[in-house]
Amino acid sequence: MEYDEFIDRVAQRAGVSRVHAASLTQATLRVLADRISGGQDVDLAAQLPEQLARPLRKAPQKLPEKYGFTEFVERVGTRAANTPSEVVLPGVRAVMLTLREAVGDKEFQDTLDQLPHQFRDLLQEERAPEAAPPAADASGGDRTAGAAARGTASC
Repeated sequence: MEYDEFIDRVAQRAGVSRVHAASLTQATLRVLADRISGGQDVDLAAQLPEQLARPLRKAPQKLPEKYGFTEFVERVGTRAANTPSEVVLPGVRAVMLTLREAVGDKEFQDTLDQLPHQFRDLLQEERAPEAAPPAADASGGDRTAGAAARGTASC
């Protein structure tokens, strides 16, 4: 999927302008890169056009940060400058749905496995949620083997 098509799909799904869709996409991918392992961000970036891959790249030795769903959405809102707060959650959903279409099933599933369970709930809904986001996952929802080896997986 090309960059313009990705942004158009995010804009349509979130009901926002292309400018806000681009800002939400960049912010979501940057926060996602902070939240997932260095190997997974590289795997995702390899399947995306350069403009989408760039925000996923981080220093290879940087460990993923562990925080829940609510903080993920808040961080996207902070990074998506000049984007109305009421479109941040629908924007995150739109970016993740579009990312699922743009990368292979395995890569997307591997990414979801490192995120709080609320992401699965968010992506299964037919429409963007109108109420408050799902409750925060204080454990961070990390179920990766690497986290287990480091003793940080939630039980």
